[in-house]
Amino acid sequence: LADISLNQIYRKVVPRLQSPQWYEPSGLVPQMIVLACIDVIVLDVMADLLVFASVLFKRSRGHCLLSQAATNVQYIPPEFKFADRYAYMVKHAAIVLVFAPAAPILYFIGGLALLVSAFVQKVAL
Repeated sequence: LADISLNQIYRKVVPRLQSPQWYEPSGLVPQMIVLACIDVIVLDVMADLLVFASVLFKRSRGHCLLSQAATNVQYIPPEFKFADRYAYMVKHAAIVLVFAPAAPILYFIGGLALLVSAFVQKVAL
């Protein structure tokens, strides 16, 4: 064990890190991209679109009501769950910062997720 030098360790480890297997269909990089896309589409975008659709539906119903009190109830915005929104944003930032150097498309996926979330928060709330 004392005869092993840093140069010998480097020669054994670096070829494994630069392996083209990372980019094969079953490699690490395609799996990261699929994981990030599914996470963004299923968890965040669908949740944001459901909130946005429910707000639009309630506001469209508010025009048909006769009393001011009933109309006011329809225009009350949904509860803003800051803890959940913050957790989503931090999770996306962590995924992008960790995995994007190997798959740069994750920068765009993470940015798109944050833009959709910001749009829904701005319009719906």
